[in-house]
Parts: sequence; C-alpha cells; structure tokens
Amino acid sequence: MRRRVGQGAHAARLRTVALVVRDLLNLYLARARYIWAGLQAGSRDQGARRIRSGNVVLKRYVAPLIVGLLGVGLFCTLAIEQAQRAQSTARHIDHIARLLALPADDLPAKEAIGPELDYTGVQIVGGTTGQELLVLGGAQDGEAVYHVVSAFETGDKRRVLVDRGIVPDGARHDPRPPTAMIVTGNLRWPQEADAYTAAPDMVANMWFARDVPEMAAALRTEPVLVVARAIRGDVQDVALRPVAVTGIPNKHMSYAIAWIFMAIAWAGMTAGVLWRIRP
Repeated sequence: MRRRVGQGAHAARLRTVALVVRDLLNLYLARARYIWAGLQAGSRDQGARRIRSGNVVLKRYVAPLIVGLLGVGLFCTLAIEQAQRAQSTARHIDHIARLLALPADDLPAKEAIGPELDYTGVQIVGGTTGQELLVLGGAQDGEAVYHVVSAFETGDKRRVLVDRGIVPDGARHDPRPPTAMIVTGNLRWPQEADAYTAAPDMVANMWFARDVPEMAAALRTEPVLVVARAIRGDVQDVALRPVAVTGIPNKHMSYAIAWIFMAIAWAGMTAGVLWRIRP
C-alpha cells in the first residue's frame, strides 16, 4: 500500500514537471515566433526603404542621362553629315579635275549648251568687240583686282562672254579695243550672286559677282561664259586667271572632327554629372 502511494506521488511529480516543461516550451516558441515576426517586418521595411531609395536615385539619373544621350547623338549626327559632305565635295573636285584635264573642243550648239556642261573645255576663234564688264575679284598684293568679262564674237557670228582674266584697280580704265584672238578655256556658270550681293554700278561699270544671265543681257550675248586658260593674240595686259580646283574649299572633314570632339566632351561631362549624383 505504501509502495502504491509512493508511485502515485512520483507520477504526480512527473506530470507537474512535464507541465512546467511544456509551458516553458510554449513560452519559448511564442517568444521565438514574436522575434521571427519582428525580423520579417524589419526586413520588409528595410527592403521597402531600399526600393524607395533606389527609385529616387533612378529618377535623379534619368534627366541628365537623357540630355547626355541626346547631346552625344546630335553631335555624332552632325559629324556624320560633315563626313558625308566631305566625301561628296571630294568627288565633285575629282570630277572637275578630270574635266579640266580633257582637251578643249568646239563650242557646242546653242540648243545643246547649258549649265550641265559646266567646266567643259572649249576653244573659240574670233575676237572681242570692245564691250566689257569689270567684276570685282578680290585683292592681290593689297590691291583690288577686276575680272575683265568681254563680249566675244566667233567666226560663225555667235556672241558669248569671255572672262579674259584680271587687271589691277589702277588699270581697269585702260583702253582695250576690239582685237582678234583664239581663246581656249572652260565653260562656267558660277553661282556667286546671292540676296546680299550689291547691284552692279552701271555708271562706273563695276559688278560684284559674275552673274551670267545678267551680264549676257547687258552685253547682248548668249548666256554662256568661257573662262580663258590660254589666249593666242593680244592679251592687252590682262593676266589670265583660269579655272582651278585649288580654289574649291573642302573643310568638311575638319568640321566632322570638331563635332566628334564635341560629342566626346559632352559624354565626359554627362559621366561627371552622373558620378556626382550617385548614392
């Protein structure tokens, strides 16, 4: 009987210990769940803060990045355009050089002649009529020079314009009477007159651009200009100024290089701005 009472008391103590252990375990698990929930909430808040911070940084990057890309794109486009124009001008100069190297031919018929034959070599036989126009042609050795554009009558009674060359300012009023000559030169329709070109002074016989249609109307000739490169006959102290490719500028490639450097500089400045606004 005493043994049964002892066993019952022992079992009661074991149950009490088990209950205490269970309560402690539940308390520990509850605390652990609370801590884990707090950690998860903190992680979510931190992630949200990081996302918000990242969005702010991205927004700060957008404007300078767009401006930088647009600037670099613009400068690169201008560089490509200038490079293409440089190639086009080079081809044009080569074409003119080939035409200038060809032997001179007879003057084409009236119905077959026009600006499409620009730079074509021709030879005409006849003589000047004594009528001429003086076109300001810049300066040489510090003195103004003038193109002497004369009315020329060929053997078959055609009247054309001949740019015989240049004379200095001091000789522009010298007499140049009609004279026979053989002129070898090139057909030209120069585009020198524009909206800013002054009208010719008819009284002083001074023109400021070689305007073929206007000059032809003034001297009653065909709208055809031959720029002399060789004259057989009395040149009357007029110095030849033939057509040459050396006077045709082609600076487009230097402009293209300048635009490329601008693009590089713009990209560098954009990178500097983006570096300064980094988080």
